[in-house]
Amino acid sequence: MELLNDLRSNWTIIVAKIVLLVLLALCWYNVASFTQSTSQAVAQGLSADADVDLYTVVDDLGPDAFEAIRRDEHALDDVASFVDRIDDEPGFDFISSYDQPVTVQDFRGDDRFDVGYGTEFTLNGKYQDESGRTVQDIKSIQLNENAYEFAGLSVQDGKPIEWNVVDWGSGRIPVLLGNEYRGVYELGERFTGAVILQEQELEVVGFLEPDSAMYFRGEANHYLDDTVIVPYPPTLAGLDRAALDRLDPELFGRLVFQVLNADLAVDHSLDFGDVVARLDAIGDDTGFRSYTLLGVPAYLVQLSLVRQLIQDNLVLVTALLVALTAGVGIITAFLNRLLHHRRAPVARVHHLLGRSPDATNRLFRASRLTEYTAALGLFLASSALLPNDSAMARLGAGTA
Repeated sequence: MELLNDLRSNWTIIVAKIVLLVLLALCWYNVASFTQSTSQAVAQGLSADADVDLYTVVDDLGPDAFEAIRRDEHALDDVASFVDRIDDEPGFDFISSYDQPVTVQDFRGDDRFDVGYGTEFTLNGKYQDESGRTVQDIKSIQLNENAYEFAGLSVQDGKPIEWNVVDWGSGRIPVLLGNEYRGVYELGERFTGAVILQEQELEVVGFLEPDSAMYFRGEANHYLDDTVIVPYPPTLAGLDRAALDRLDPELFGRLVFQVLNADLAVDHSLDFGDVVARLDAIGDDTGFRSYTLLGVPAYLVQLSLVRQLIQDNLVLVTALLVALTAGVGIITAFLNRLLHHRRAPVARVHHLLGRSPDATNRLFRASRLTEYTAALGLFLASSALLPNDSAMARLGAGTA
């Protein structure tokens, strides 16, 4: 009965306290969620490990020369040796990635995985190939181990790629799927897809962390939630050419040039002249000199600015939140004193009736419990509706 009387008499003050507490908790939740996501960004694509000079290596072959090399087995071996030598060079990280779509038979997913979805390209959806099979061209990134590590990618479920056992000549390639593929395919499942125009059996070995992203073609954060990650072989010169030729005599040539056109992350101790001299020496040793080195000066500037922006904003937002918490604390203390003043006549009556101080204090315990229960419930419901969902941030703010 006293609970209903207290709520009826003081509901405006109690509601004001609840609203203030919920708003403050939501502010803490948003900051905690922002801190968690930005920490992941700094640890992943914006980490200090990625703070390097970046160049791009591309072939400068004309159409006729390109076709001549693809038909020449020894010339292809020279290109493969050139790529492998760059990858082994101290101070160099050969970061090879390409976004050739994979054509999947009887694809289970919807159009959000289509290569044309969300782009300026045509959305083809499912269609019939030349053999009458139902296929769909889906988003895919083919990359080597350096590109995977440079992006700071990690697996949430399953296991990462075992790069030393990736064998394109076997007809089966382990792949990682973006987070949106959950429920479309399961761990251990296999599906058939054409990778670089060659049909392969793709085995799902893991799912990437949500919001996984990588640097790709000048884009600092190319998100991979709707993408199939296909690993390149660990080396090109060590491939079983006979096995590849049994699958497709032209597969090795397509693969070599796709891997060749890549980014080159270089240690800051090496200037542009050092990089050119080392590449020239590798070209002389391997016999392949038909390449061009392009600088990517915007990358380092973009990387540094984005990282600094995140860190500066985090400090600013946290400082504002501390000030806001102090302000809400002062207002809440004032409201508590006001409630105490309004409840004092009731407490005096109970005191005059001979009730003990503990018994008098218990009269308003239910009201206080109602306040905080309502505040917690409203916070949980409100935070669940926000787009930046984070269980850890919700637990921390709710506990506070």
